[in-house]
Amino acid sequence: MEVNTLKLKMFADGGIGEMQTQDSLGYHTLLYAQSLWFAGLDANNSLHVSAITFRTTTPDFKPGPVSNDPNAATIYGKVYHVSLQTISDFVNGNTTGIPQEIANWPAHGNTAMGEAAKLAPFVDVDNDGNYDPSQGDYPDIKGDEALFAIANDKNHRPTEGMGLEVHAMAYAYTTGGIEDSIVYLDYMIYNRSQDQFADVYISSFLDFDLGDSGDDLPATNINEDAVFCYNGDDVDQGGFGNQPASCALRILKGPPRDYLDGVDNDRDGCVDGVLINGACQPEDPSNGIQEHYKMSSSMAYFKFASGAPTQTSDPVNAPEFYNYMRSLWKNGNNLVIENPSGFGSTNNGDGYTIDGSGTKTNYVYPGDSYDASGAFTPSSPVNWFASPDFSSDFRMLANMGPFTLTAGESFDLNMAIVWSRDSSAAAGYTHINSLVSGLGAPKPVRNVSLRDFTADRDVDLFFDTQNREWVLNNHSDRSLDFKLVSISGKLIRHITIDAKSHLPIQRSELVTGIYLLINQSSGKAYKIMY
Repeated sequence: MEVNTLKLKMFADGGIGEMQTQDSLGYHTLLYAQSLWFAGLDANNSLHVSAITFRTTTPDFKPGPVSNDPNAATIYGKVYHVSLQTISDFVNGNTTGIPQEIANWPAHGNTAMGEAAKLAPFVDVDNDGNYDPSQGDYPDIKGDEALFAIANDKNHRPTEGMGLEVHAMAYAYTTGGIEDSIVYLDYMIYNRSQDQFADVYISSFLDFDLGDSGDDLPATNINEDAVFCYNGDDVDQGGFGNQPASCALRILKGPPRDYLDGVDNDRDGCVDGVLINGACQPEDPSNGIQEHYKMSSSMAYFKFASGAPTQTSDPVNAPEFYNYMRSLWKNGNNLVIENPSGFGSTNNGDGYTIDGSGTKTNYVYPGDSYDASGAFTPSSPVNWFASPDFSSDFRMLANMGPFTLTAGESFDLNMAIVWSRDSSAAAGYTHINSLVSGLGAPKPVRNVSLRDFTADRDVDLFFDTQNREWVLNNHSDRSLDFKLVSISGKLIRHITIDAKSHLPIQRSELVTGIYLLINQSSGKAYKIMY
């Protein structure tokens, strides 16, 4: 996917690879790899881990939904790339036939092979429950461009997975604003097994590579639920040069936490409750009010070739993966606040002590950010940063957990990646922190526009995908009158819309079909489908 100055690819297992940005000298890497890790304990207290790093061994996740079909990975072994423009052209009849990306959208699974009936989201124009582009149905994507993939950790893998199915969507907007530097990641997680798992953790694994990957430093912004990478010095040799880059991932929404655990898991000031319209609403299974994690801990570790201690390098077995997901070192030692000495100081420790001594922390290199709710440590500023002496090619984890995953449960995860360039390492550190603080703002609203048969600057019509209804916009300074008629010419109703306003076209008394909305002033017609 190429959008704005960004280019990235998605693998058929839902992971992200080689996110790059372009300048006059070409493309430079920001992020080499991103994927999700899952781990938890079954009823026998046996550990299950499903994680992908660089796909150098048999991956834990394979393309496609949980299935009995031995060919599922081949059938679904692709990434589905759709743009809002393609959808708009299709809805407006400006395509020759049905575009392949719309025709091939994986909306339904093969239930005869044990696959879920509903897979990729779609706009069901005729509300019959079936995806049929010939009847006007189309993919329900987010952003101006989107990538979509389905993967699972159960089908035909050598070790036992958790029975998870992941629907991943990466998307971006073109607005001319800050959104041009953001890639959003949305996931739907399904436990397709009959098993319940305890002490479950989910991690977003990241291998940031800012141009020259050998001089990068890791950091955490606890307040904004973000991990990020910035340059270890003021010049990124062989990469971004004297305008070094920074890149961050923020957790916008994590998995649901177990009810009534006595902890303010989302750190909104409400213990066992959710802040809604400025007031704490208690958790209640009957109405679905439940705390969701954001980022409960973070971790950074080095690759084997870095010369770092073995216990701080790449994990090689399930317990080591699980430890990193809980902000522990490979041998189970705590991550500790070691010799905090301020930004840019080489006296800062790396957080690993041989005997595990030191003040335990949930978050690696938090700077002066802290958890004011007291749910996680540190709960006050500690002035701990990564030492420039540690600048290297490292990996990071944004962790969420623990929680209980019940049989058949499903939930969504939302994340965002943002980047920047600045004149120095210090400026980059400051700037990327300011950018992640804005990632919680509402995303731009994108609707599928339907233009009239001939141009009319005063009027446009779009389909509101959230409320599943057509909306008429009057941009003129006067009220306008319309007739809504069936395709055969039968009058359905008269509609008047005030000046400078918008009006939903209510579906009451409309059967499934095609209708014309006729502007009585200009005689111009607009096609809508219900």
